[in-house]
Parts: sequence; structure tokens; C-alpha cells
Amino acid sequence: MGNIVRRLAPHNTEGIDPGKNVDKQAQAIEEIYQLVKPPNDAIGQDRGILVKATAEAFNEGKYEKLHDIIRKELDGYLYHDGGVKEIPVGQLVMARHAEREKIIERKKLQDGSSGVDDHTDKDFKFQGNQTRKCCWLFDRRGAVGETILHLCFLNDTKVHCLLAQHLILMYPNLVHDIYHSEEYYGESVLHMALANEDMELLRLIIDKGKEVGLDLNERCYGNFFCLDDQKLTRRDDPMDEVVAVDTETNYKGLMYWGETPLSFAACLSLGEAMGWLLDAGADLYATDSNGNNVLHMMVIHKNKDMFNIAYRAAKKDPEKCNQLLEHRNRQEYTPLTLAAKLANKEMFDHILELKAVEIWSYGSVVCKEYPLVDLDSINARDGSINRDSALHIVLSEESVDHLDMLDGLLYQLLHDKWKSYAKIRFYKRSLAFFLYMILFVTAVYLHPGNPVTITSPALNLYSRGCYLPTFTSAADYARTVIESIVFLWAGVFLYFSVTEIRFQGLRLFLATLYDAPTKAGFLFSCLLVIIVLPLRMTCAIGGEDILISLSICCCIPYCLFFCRGFKLVGPFIVMIYNMIAGDLLRFLIIYLIFLLGFSQAMFVVFRGTENEFFSDQIQSTMGMFIMTMGEFQDIYNTFDTSRNPTIPKILFFFYIVFGSVLLLNMLIAMMGNTFNRIAQTKKEWQRQWAKIVLVIEQTVSPPKRKKKQRGYSQPYGADGKDRSLVIRARKKIASDEDLATLSSYVKKMHRGVNNTDV
Repeated sequence: MGNIVRRLAPHNTEGIDPGKNVDKQAQAIEEIYQLVKPPNDAIGQDRGILVKATAEAFNEGKYEKLHDIIRKELDGYLYHDGGVKEIPVGQLVMARHAEREKIIERKKLQDGSSGVDDHTDKDFKFQGNQTRKCCWLFDRRGAVGETILHLCFLNDTKVHCLLAQHLILMYPNLVHDIYHSEEYYGESVLHMALANEDMELLRLIIDKGKEVGLDLNERCYGNFFCLDDQKLTRRDDPMDEVVAVDTETNYKGLMYWGETPLSFAACLSLGEAMGWLLDAGADLYATDSNGNNVLHMMVIHKNKDMFNIAYRAAKKDPEKCNQLLEHRNRQEYTPLTLAAKLANKEMFDHILELKAVEIWSYGSVVCKEYPLVDLDSINARDGSINRDSALHIVLSEESVDHLDMLDGLLYQLLHDKWKSYAKIRFYKRSLAFFLYMILFVTAVYLHPGNPVTITSPALNLYSRGCYLPTFTSAADYARTVIESIVFLWAGVFLYFSVTEIRFQGLRLFLATLYDAPTKAGFLFSCLLVIIVLPLRMTCAIGGEDILISLSICCCIPYCLFFCRGFKLVGPFIVMIYNMIAGDLLRFLIIYLIFLLGFSQAMFVVFRGTENEFFSDQIQSTMGMFIMTMGEFQDIYNTFDTSRNPTIPKILFFFYIVFGSVLLLNMLIAMMGNTFNRIAQTKKEWQRQWAKIVLVIEQTVSPPKRKKKQRGYSQPYGADGKDRSLVIRARKKIASDEDLATLSSYVKKMHRGVNNTDV
């Protein structure tokens, strides 16, 4: 933990509270603290027996006496006088589990949260048979499971570091010991030396670690090093020492450094330390509890320099290099797609350039191919939709940062998709829908308002007023033909939707409808048109009118989907979507509270009277809604018919103030804010256009997708089954450093320097 506690303590967040653990050390009575005091011990100048002896030895320049004191004081603290003992991991895990149970129970009492019970397991038993090397006695550790070597690194002063050096030289097996507490479990002195950025002690630990077989891939997965949103979901595995966490996460955590020492070094930008660890045998491909390797961690921490160091180290073994760059974590993200998820454009573009292959260059023009694996939403192998692709991830997010990701290669990819097939299909579907809508509206317009009653004995079946068999004018013949076309056309639309479900699956189909809600409304409208037929045949005119009304209301909004594809009106459609889903929804929740409350109060006031607006509960609600719209003159004149005319007038006053003045103006302000926010986001239309491309691509079968992908990509890979996007661009002529160097050369030439010097 080192100086991490002091570095992070002023910025504690929920679930990260190192200050409490340091206070726990200071207030503890364990004998170990007589040897080395914790950093914030209340005694002050008394730093412990061994620290005092180290300071005296340093001043005198004689360390023999210090070694004697260390041997004497550590007697009874070490296994086999400084050797190692294989401790069953189950003993450590059960102690850790018991500590977590106490923490959860304490939190439950403090917060009164019943949900905490979901994360407890009082009957837990560890069944694994693994062991762990330990040098310090298990039952003679500090309050949070530490040894005095950990305390030296925790204090991180010159004298404590000197004491740590002598302890490691005298008892090198101490480097095996880790924290045993739930908060810092797994943290070793190797992690602490890296956190302290103490290169001298780090070098000593690595050297001595070679002699005693130190595990350079030791993982610290205590609660302190866990992602913030996974802290409450930590569970012990009955067969493994590693703590299990939920898959879902937002990758935010102050001390999430990847668990392994190599990942610690990379997150702290310690390139030299990374080199030492790799030379000593650290595993470059090691992963943490979330399956993240060192490249994932560099994406999370936005550290391009350390990313390059790790990538160059992997390139020494070409066969395994791609394994590092293409590795998927538990959330199924590669470093590239994780950069897309986190909207880290700099790292995203950098990884793309690393994966690119230069085909040819001529002067300032260069031609490169970019692999579409994990980039394109179409899987080149089978034509399926790749929901884990960078393109799909970027378009599924709604932040402005993700909108900026659409620049560069992703925009070029979308543009090529649009030109090769999406544009033609979009215009065809637009034409088909608008023709259908025109015919549908025409059929509704020609719908007879008053069905003709047939009194002929031969047609006694239709004497109820059914207009099915009546053809009294040319309009009747036209209506019948148009209605037949609309009915068949609606069936065709539903048939194509069923085929979409068949080749893309119900889950993906529903996800498509979520991205295009007006399409869902249109399909529902087509279904209602089909249902209308049996109602027409049975002359159920009332039910038919209801279904036709609903159908036309669900059909017309589908125009908005196609309007999103045009830059002229697309941004306004986005504003409408956001206002309905955000501003209007919040307004309605608050407005309904006032509406229902005041309407029922009015109903009580007018109960027993013949008032036309407040005679029953539903009518009272509608009356109050009409008043909200400003039409209250006729309603106000009926207040005198109540048993006490003063009460409805008082209720009317307060309702107008809260319902009309306050809430309606609040809605206008929220909508104005949404309008300004989207209007300032100039690229919002681009995201909507991109979503249209994906929706169109999801409506075709996988074989057709593969065929369309070949239109904008080239074969790639050893077997040629993968695809790549070929881009021609101009090289960057010169960097600032190059220009500065060139300027110095020019100055030398003007001073008469020989050309050969240049």
C-alpha cells in the first residue's frame, strides 16, 4: 500500500476508505507495532524498537548491532527462523471471508440496507487444497494482516526504507508474505515498492526474489484495489483463492491498477521497472479479475507510452503478439473495443494504427489496410451482427465523447457502407413506406362515415348497417381496391419482419426496435390492419373504428425514422426523441401527482351535485386537465353549483399556480435546455444517420451481409476469410521536432557550415 493511503485519503469515495484501516492500525494492541509503528500512530516520536535501532546504526555507521537486535526481536515471529512454511490457502480465505461478513453486517446496521443480505454467505466453506508460502507467522501479524516489512514500506521514510533493506537481506523469504485482510489481500512488498516508486528497493526485491522463488505475478485483489462498482459484489470462490466479482462494470476505481506488479509498473509509468520485471520472468500476458491484461489497463488509464512499451515487448515473440492485442476480457472487450467503450479516441486511433498494414507509399501518399475484426458491425466469417464491435459499441452509447469517436476511420467505414448498399435500401424502403402511408390515409379518408342499412330480404345478414357489400359509387370501388392493397402490403411488411427475426434472432430484433421505436409502432400498426379484416367480415364496425384509429396513429410517426436520414430535419427529430424520452417523461410523473390530487379533491367537493365536469372521478380528472390547457372559463362558472363555492375556487387558484404556471413553464425550460444542448452538438445528426445504417444492415440475411461487406472491403489474413478496409491518405510531412531540427540545419548552413555536416 505504501504511500497510496496518504495519496488517496483526502479523496475517499464510497467503498474506498484507507483512512479507517490506518486508524485501525494505530489503535491496535498487536505486539508487532512495538517493533515498527504505523504511519499515524498517536505516540508521535516513538517509531518503534527496530526503527530506533536503525536510526542509531545509520548515525554510527555500524549495522552489526542492528542485525543482533533484529534477530532478537523477530524471535517468535518467523517460521523456521526466517524460512518458509506452506500455509493452506483455505485458512487465509476463511479468515478473509469472516472479515468481509463482519464488514457487511456492520454496513447493514449503519445503512439499514436489506439488500446487503444478498452478498453474505454464512455457510461458506473453502474446499480447495492450494498452499501459499509464508515467512511471518499467520497469527502474529498486524491489525490488517501485515508484517513489519509491510509497515516499513507503508511509512516510506528514509530510515524505514533502510530497515526494509536489512530485513530483506537477512530474511529474503519475507518478500513472499502478503496482506491477509479483506481490504488489501494479496498486496506484497513488490507492489508496495512500485507504488512508492522506490527503484532501489524494487531492484533488491527482484534480485532476492530470484533466489527464493518469488512469484512475480502475485495478484492483489483486496477490496481497496477493486473497481468501485464491484466492491459490494465480491464473493469468495470455494475452490480458488481469487475473489469473484460481477461482470458488469464501468471501469472506474482510484486504485484499479490491474493487480499484478507488471500492471502496477505500467499504470505508474515506470518503464524501467517494467523492463526489470520482464527480464526477471514476469508474465506479460497475465490478467486480473476482470480479464484485463496490461494493454487493457493502459487503455483505461490513457497511457499511450506504456502501451507502446508493452506492445514492443510482445512483438519480440510475433506468434504471441496478437494474443496480447486481441485478448478479450470478461466483458468481451479487446483493447480496441474497450477504448471505444470508454470513448478514449486517442488510444482508439493509436491501436488502429498499430494494427494497420502499409501496402504502398508514394511520396506523401500512403495506402494502408485496417483489419475489420472488432471494428465492423458485420462478422466477416459468417455475416452475423457483431454487437461487440467498436462501431456497434460507439453507436450504442449516448455521450458526446462517443459522438467524437465517429470521426476518422469509423466515419469512413460508415460512409463506405452507406454508398455500397445502405443508401439504396434506405431510399427504397422510404419510397415503399410513403406509398403505403398515402394509400392507407386515402383508404381511411374514403371510409364511409355512416354505413348504409340494407333492408333487402336477400341481404338480411347486413341489415345491421354493414357497408361491406355496398358499391353505390366509384368511391366504393376505389376504397375496396385500395384497402385490399393496404391489407396485402401490411402483410408483406410483417412477413419481412418475421424473416428478420429468423436470421438475426429475437434478442437482436428487439434491440433494433429499441433503437428505432417508431419502427415498432409501424409494425404494430400493420398487425392492427391485419386484425381489422375479421372485424370487417363480421360487421363489427365499432371495433374496426377503434383499430383503424390506433393503426393510423402508430403508422404516421414512422415518417420520423426516415426523416432522421436527412440533414435538414434530422437534428430536430433527435430533439423530439430526447424531449419525449427525457423532459416530457419527467414532467408527466410530477404533473400526474398534482392532477390526480386536485381532481379527486374537486370530485369530493362536487360529490352529490349534477356538475357536468366533476360528476365522477374520471370526469373530474379530465376537467382538471382541460383547465391546465387554459380552457377554464366554462368550468369556473360551474363552481357556484357546489355545496361550498369557496372551496373549489381556492383549489382552482392553487392548481393554476402549481399546474399551469409552475409545471408548464418548467417543461418549457427543460425543453429549451434540451434544444440548446443538442443544437450545440453539431455531430448528433451523424450519430442518427449511422444508426440508420446499422438498422438497415440488420434487416438483411447474413449471407447478404457478407456479400455487401465485400463491396467495401478487401480480403485479409492468412486464409483470406477476414476483411480489411483500405484507406489512402497523405503522410504527416513533419513533426514539430523534425521542423525544429530542420531549422537548426538551415541556420548552420547560413553560417557557412559545410554541406557534408548537414
